[in-house]
Amino acid sequence: MKIWHHIIFVLLSLFVILGIPSLFHADWSRAYFLNDEVDAISGATLDVPDQPSGVYYVFVNKNYHSKTLEEWQNFFEEKPVDVIMEDISCQVLNSDSSGFELAQRYQARLAENQMKLKTEDAALVASKIENAFFDVAIISKDFSDIFALENVFTDPNVRTITIEGEVKPDETI
Repeated sequence: MKIWHHIIFVLLSLFVILGIPSLFHADWSRAYFLNDEVDAISGATLDVPDQPSGVYYVFVNKNYHSKTLEEWQNFFEEKPVDVIMEDISCQVLNSDSSGFELAQRYQARLAENQMKLKTEDAALVASKIENAFFDVAIISKDFSDIFALENVFTDPNVRTITIEGEVKPDETI
C-alpha cells in the first residue's frame, strides 16, 4: 500500500512540474482547447497577395544558384515546382513599392524564413546588380530604365526573368 502512495505521489508531482507548464506554453494545447486554429497539416492554405501590375525583372545570380537555377526560374514564373531546398536573399529597392509587393508575394509562397527580404538604397542595389554581388533581386522595369541596367541582361552570371503583372482596369496602358 505504501508503494502505491509513493507511485501516485511521484506521478502527480511530475505532472505538476512538467505537465501543467507544457499545457500553457505549447501551441498544441491552444489548438486543442480553442479548436479555432487550423494546423499546418490539415489546412495548408495561405493568403498570397495579388500580383501588382506592370513589368518586373527578377535577377538570379547564377554563381549562387547553379544547381537550382531552373527550379527558381519556374518558381518565379509561377510554374509548378517541387520543394526547393535552398534559402535565398532577395534585394528590393526601398523606393520600389510595387517591386516590394511582388517580393512579398513570392515570400508568402515559400516556407517560413526561406526567403530573406532586404530593402536597400536604389543606387546600392543597382550597383550590386551590375557587379553580380547579390543573390536574387527584384526590380520594376521603370527603375531598371532609370538606372540603365541594360548590360545586366547580357551578363553571363545573371539569369533575368521577366514577370508581367496584370493591368488593373483603372490603369491605362
